[in-house]
Amino acid sequence: MDVLPKLEKLLTKPKSETAIKQEELERYNAKVCEATRWLEYIEAAANNGFT
Repeated sequence: MDVLPKLEKLLTKPKSETAIKQEELERYNAKVCEATRWLEYIEAAANNGFT
């Protein structure tokens, strides 16, 4: 039994729909985290009298 062709097929297999959705979710989550940091910065500035 030759394992190499099977291994090559697995490695070159297109991404599953689940993997693509997971990547999209991770990118969205990173954007939400960045936006949250900005909001916290703006809130802190407003509380300290900076406008």
